[in-house]
Formats: sequence, C-alpha cells, structure tokens
Amino acid sequence: MKLLIQQLIERLVALGFFVIGLFPKKNVIYFESMHGRQYSDNPRAIYEQLVSLCSDKKSPSSQSSSNEKSDLKLIWGVKKGFESDFVDAAVPYMTRFSLKWFLLMPRARVWVINTRTPLWLVKSKDTIYIQTWHGTPLKKIGIDVGLDNKSSLYEKYSRDFVKESARWNYLLAPNPYSKDVFKEAFQYSGKMVCCGYPRNDLLINEKNNVDLKRQIKENIGLSNKDERKIVLYCPTWRDNNRINSNRYRFDEGIDFEKWEMDFSKDTVLLVRGHYLTDYKGESDGNIINVSNYEDVNQLLLIADILITDYSSVMFDYSLLDRPLILYVPDRNEYVYRTRGIYFDIFTENKQLIAESKIELESKLEAILMKNATMSVLKTDNIANWEKGISSVKVAELIAKQINSK
Repeated sequence: MKLLIQQLIERLVALGFFVIGLFPKKNVIYFESMHGRQYSDNPRAIYEQLVSLCSDKKSPSSQSSSNEKSDLKLIWGVKKGFESDFVDAAVPYMTRFSLKWFLLMPRARVWVINTRTPLWLVKSKDTIYIQTWHGTPLKKIGIDVGLDNKSSLYEKYSRDFVKESARWNYLLAPNPYSKDVFKEAFQYSGKMVCCGYPRNDLLINEKNNVDLKRQIKENIGLSNKDERKIVLYCPTWRDNNRINSNRYRFDEGIDFEKWEMDFSKDTVLLVRGHYLTDYKGESDGNIINVSNYEDVNQLLLIADILITDYSSVMFDYSLLDRPLILYVPDRNEYVYRTRGIYFDIFTENKQLIAESKIELESKLEAILMKNATMSVLKTDNIANWEKGISSVKVAELIAKQINSK
C-alpha cells in the first residue's frame, strides 16, 4: 500500500511539473546541491559567481547592453531541516516539495544541480539543465556500478541513470579522464563543459589567503592561535553499510580515543562524514565533527594533512600539493566486491597507503616529523583543466543562454 501511494504521488508530481512547465519560463536559475542538503560544491561556486556578475551589471558604472536580463532571480532548493546554512549566508531558498517550489522549479529557465534528480521531476524542453556532478571518479559510478551486478535493483538504477542523463543539456568535466568516464558511465552524448570544476577555483585562487583561512578556522571553533596541524579525515560511504534506502552507516575506521592520547598535542582532527552517512560524533576541541559544515572545499583549504580512502576529494586536495594518506583497511573488499574502481591509484602511490590503524599512525607520525618522502598524491594519468576560472566560464555560459532567449 505504501509503495502504491508513493507511486501515485510521483505520477501526480510528474503531471504537475509537465503542465506547469508548459507555461512561459521565468528568469529564474534554480540551484541544488546534494539533494538539497547543502549550500556547497559546484552549484555554490557558480551561484556566487552569478551573484557577482549580477551585482556588477547593476553598478552605476556598468555598461551592460540593453538586451541583458536585469530581473534574473537566483534561488536554491533546500530539503526541509537543512535551511540553517542558507539562512546564515542570507541565500534565497525555497523548501523542496513546498507549493512555491512546485510552482517555480518547472518554470525555471536553468537548473544547476550536482546529483541525479528523480525522473518524475519532469523537465520541459525549454529548461536548460546543467549537471555539474560532484567529483573526479575513482570509484565506479553510473551504469558501471551495475556491470558486475545483475540484480533487478541495479538494472533499474542503470536504466534510470541513462534516462536521467538524456535530460542534461550540459555536463561539467574537471579533466580529460573524467570526461571519458562520464561519457561511458552516464551514457551521455550531449554537450560537455570542459573547464575544470568551479568548486576548485577556491583551492587555486585562495591557497595562500591567510584571512580566509582564519575565518574558516573560526567558523569551526578553532582559535587562530592554535598552531597544531589540522588533519582532515574525509572517507566516502560504503554500499555494504546500508541502513535504509538513502542512509549508510559511518565506519569510524580510526580509534578516536587513542588518537586523542597520541596526537592531540600536535594535531586537531576534523572528521567529515559523507552526506549519505550517519556520523554524529561529538566535538571536544581535539576532534571536531565537521560533517555539517557547508562546504568541504573550505575544509580542504585549511587542512595541513588529508586522510581519505576512495573519495574524489583526494584529487581536489592534490591541487594544493599537501601531504595525504590513503587509509584503505577494506581495500580488497571495496575494490573487488563492494564497488570497484576505475584504475589502480594505489600502486602509483604506495608510499601513501595505510591498510591498518598501525600503518596509519606510522604514516602520520612520519609526516608530522617531516620524515615522509613523497607524501603528495601523484596523479600522472589525470591531466586537469583547473585554472581558477571555471566558475567564470560556467557563469558566462549561463548568461549567454539566458540572454539568447
């Protein structure tokens, strides 16, 4: 009965989106990150660039041409219960599945989104859907996840993914490697924007911005006088740790009590659970739960050392040329049974690998004592397009599309 009710609701929403989408488009750009849970990632960088662009055009000294849209509205879709970051940043938003959202999203001229959206959120042919995605993939994604798994669940997942990617008007790619993977994994044959990731402009342009780093540290409760090294622990989620249809158990992997005893004098540990996991650890000044911090790239900017596993943050962090540890105690399970990866990054980076807690502690001690050699991630097979102007390029593309209508 529950399933029947859900299917009925989805069909009604699909019908509503289709009908409302037939009305003339409004000069609205709709943003959404991580299913409405965050003010973050590529959509945030693009939004902030567009805000700057709109502000410049409203300036008295601006020489904007008369055909440029001056009444452009930028608005975010936010999942109920996740509004605080948007309120704090004074960012305009509407709650997903509210009446306002239901009436406005189908008539938006542009969608800027970094995850899949349900097919029953019907997109009209006049809406431009820019799919930014959310990382350079090491772990398998899209239909590649199900190639070795012929269950009905994965077959439906793959079919829906292909239908979803057919709706995208543009897909962002941060590097040539990702471009090739995306084409196959998403079965995508549309237009691609090959200019790096807007979210990484921060890492390129603000790498040495002392004032910004100070502000971010204050935001998470760290004093600027605290001279300890900042270690960011940022693991991805595990398919085999499923709690329900959209949540996964956070596997700590690190003995936090032992960490406090051994490393709290020299380091402060930031723990960032993936948005799909249930990590709810307490913060005590030595170990800080930053899972709800709005933007992981700001955390990467202040981190002296990153500990991750199969997460795409490793590639973003490599832009900073700082020490990194790949902590993969479940490496064989994950690579050969749980998810799979596209290429063997571990052989090329043997010096960064820790497959046990003892190895992790040893690697960290070596970095802290400056005895580690080559502790920066090598990504020789991934040339990147990061120049610090990705958000500008995408904002210009959107402006061009808006002004051509």
